[in-house]
Amino acid sequence: MTFPNEQQNNFEELVGILKKKFSRSVSFEILQNKFNKIVQQPGQSVKDLAEEISNAANRYFNKGNSKNPEICTLTEKMKFSKFLESLRPDIRTQVKIFGPSSFEEAVKQACNAEIAFNNTAASSNVFTPAEVNILLANHFESCRKIEELNKKIENLTQISVGNHSASEPWDRSAFNRNDHGSSALN
Repeated sequence: MTFPNEQQNNFEELVGILKKKFSRSVSFEILQNKFNKIVQQPGQSVKDLAEEISNAANRYFNKGNSKNPEICTLTEKMKFSKFLESLRPDIRTQVKIFGPSSFEEAVKQACNAEIAFNNTAASSNVFTPAEVNILLANHFESCRKIEELNKKIENLTQISVGNHSASEPWDRSAFNRNDHGSSALN
């Protein structure tokens, strides 16, 4: 079905008005917040992280619709900066040592570092940062529990010392031998 030019223009105008009125556009703040929260997740490859950042930056800055070279340059700088910031610490350190000058260069260096770390970890007893964090968390929890038990022992010792002063002799009759020949308190 074809419409006369005037009706076609009115229809397209109506579609535009309805889109503006009812389409859900994502606010700048929401996009910015999502972009800022991107970090490399455990098990996420460097390539997947780079793709996530690239897609988010292109949406964030609306690069596809921009002919302005300054916006394109800014988008590339944001991708580069966010990528370095979002990498696992061990990979980020290696990439920064090489001093990449572009997003693409940083991605290549990070991929190489990831391969090297994965090969090293597979052939040795090296722990990943996530594994180290888990071990440290368990260690700190154990230390906290030991400290709590030490405080309880100290409190019990103080109570016991308070009940039995040094000038009072110990009543040895409280200790008797049980059926197995070992001593036990009555």
